Amino acid sequence: MTAAAWLGSIFSPKHLVFFALAAAGLALAWRRRAGLGPRVAVLAASFILLGGVAGLLIPGLSGPLGMHPSPMCCLNKLIAFAWLKGRLAIPLAVGLGVMLALTVLFRKSFCGWACPLGSFQELLHMFPAQPKLANLPFRVTNGVRAALFAVFVVGLLGFGTITYDSFNGFESLHWALDGRGLAVLAVIAVASLVYFRPYCYLVCPIGLVTWAAEPLALLGVQKDEKACDGCKDCLSQVPCPSLDGIVAGATGWTADCTSCGRCLEACPKEALRLGAKGWMRRTLRELARASFRC
Repeated sequence: MTAAAWLGSIFSPKHLVFFALAAAGLALAWRRRAGLGPRVAVLAASFILLGGVAGLLIPGLSGPLGMHPSPMCCLNKLIAFAWLKGRLAIPLAVGLGVMLALTVLFRKSFCGWACPLGSFQELLHMFPAQPKLANLPFRVTNGVRAALFAVFVVGLLGFGTITYDSFNGFESLHWALDGRGLAVLAVIAVASLVYFRPYCYLVCPIGLVTWAAEPLALLGVQKDEKACDGCKDCLSQVPCPSLDGIVAGATGWTADCTSCGRCLEACPKEALRLGAKGWMRRTLRELARASFRC
């Protein structure tokens, strides 16, 4: 594959929409404007443009913006193709690379702002259905997600099967719904009404991989220790499971943060802000010192 073809694949219409949605999320979070209206607008755009809806309404968009390949397939089909065929599927590799790049640039911003299935779940969770279920402990949800990935690896290497195909929610967004696809989408929809992003935290291997890459992120939500008075108002208003770790000052791997920015508005003291991650701040500080010495 030539360099021009690589660049063309990276900057395809679909990937440009990924970047645009993530940039919109970054702008809203940075300016503390990620309230209900703006967030619904961006999530709806993600679901319509990247979830196959636009392709249904305007058939010409089904190719450049459709669910081929789906985000989940960029991982499981990429691994399966390499194992079963002995070759690297370039479009899948590029798609995975774009999602990881967005994770590193702005903590998990693909999942938070550009993933059509994630957007679908979060939009449904905004409906005032009661009661909302409390988040399960992250060690439980991440354990389930990791166990499903382990089953996939064993099934592929040992039996040549792709276990995710049985419950791949992204495949349902092709909208050629058979009984299984409709059932998977219905289960995700009902669960999303009462639980925050259930498929993301319990199933999605892309969620697992981007979570593993989160410590590399350049930008993320930070807590200002001096401004925080420990009121925990943010915890009562935001459903994201990562906020407990952020408020507690945990470092390294914590629960997934989708960079939704809702906690930034929820904090009355503005003690939460978007900023450079710890390792990035240290790197910039050392570069500044080195430049000064020169």
